[in-house]
This record gives sequence, C-alpha cells and structure tokens, in this order.
Amino acid sequence: MSRSAVYGYDQRTEIFGTDGMVAVGNEFAHEGIVSTRDGVLHSKLKHSFPQRFHHAFAAELDALGGVILGKQKWPVT
Repeated sequence: MSRSAVYGYDQRTEIFGTDGMVAVGNEFAHEGIVSTRDGVLHSKLKHSFPQRFHHAFAAELDALGGVILGKQKWPVT
C-alpha cells in the first residue's frame, strides 16, 4: 500500500455510514484552476505532511507549551 501516486502524495479518504458520509480531499499547492476546451489544469498536490498540516503541528506545540507552563489543561482526553 502506498499514498504516493504519479500525480503526487495522495491521501484522500471517504467514510460512509448509515447516516451520511465524511470526505477529506487532497490539498493543492494553490487553488488556481485553468479550464479550456482542451481540458482542466490544476496545481500539483502539496508534497508532504509538514506542508499539509503545518497549522495542526503548530497548534499541537502551542497546546503542549500551554500545558507545560500551567496556562491550560491538555486538550486531548
């Protein structure tokens, strides 16, 4: 199994249930799209976890710092 594809690092996910569905798509380098009669062009996928999730990583470090300094409780249960 691999998340790598010829077009980039693919990590799409879909979860189906009796009450609905959750879908998480890929993040692209930018949201520009060019559409012509010859087809549609889109930017490449973001390359790696750090590129895609840097905001989440930063939030985790901020939360850890807040806990260590006694400013907040650990947000994960």
